[in-house]
Amino acid sequence: FFEDAFTIINSASKVPGMSNALMMPILSSLCALKMEQKGTTSSKNDVAELLQRFIQEAEEDGHPVHRCRALTIEATRLARLGEFTKAVDCANQIHEIYDIEQHTDDMIMVYGDDFALGTISESVQWLFLSGATKEADDQANMVIDEILPHVDVEDVDDMMRFCLPLIQVLMLVERARDADWLFKNYVINPYHDSGQSSFWSPLFNPLAYVLELIMM
Repeated sequence: FFEDAFTIINSASKVPGMSNALMMPILSSLCALKMEQKGTTSSKNDVAELLQRFIQEAEEDGHPVHRCRALTIEATRLARLGEFTKAVDCANQIHEIYDIEQHTDDMIMVYGDDFALGTISESVQWLFLSGATKEADDQANMVIDEILPHVDVEDVDDMMRFCLPLIQVLMLVERARDADWLFKNYVINPYHDSGQSSFWSPLFNPLAYVLELIMM
């Protein structure tokens, strides 16, 4: 269905306003769906070509939300290929143009999730995996200081998604106590206070026990 919609929009040259508004979510969905398919080198090239179209369209449009969404997909693609430094470059571009207070509502409205924050958080792991331990440490501090305070703590699933990459790296750079503090203050305590269920809840106790063991 997304491929059919993409074909129709491509031929809709007489209604550029409408096609522009629809093109971004369609390209985003196509890229994301195709990236999840296990395919050949040819299909991977198709994803890269489609993604470059999305990046080009987003740049021409100029809105930070569209530009950031395109960069988040590119970052994920590069990370899956093991090109962590390039993936981090995409995350850094996102950080430069993305204002959480100004753009997060638009990102969620158009694309259904705040992919920009997720990518910035994931970049902590990519830095660590590329051997840039000090930079990973600094990036974790930046996310904790500048980003997490603006995230709704009552949204436990999103908060855990943003925190988990930080926790995993902090455990590996001898900052288990900081990881424990982050986990309890931003995930565990809000989870118990809200009384809500969470997709991540089966992981909470095992992760808490691991942190306790490391600190011991």
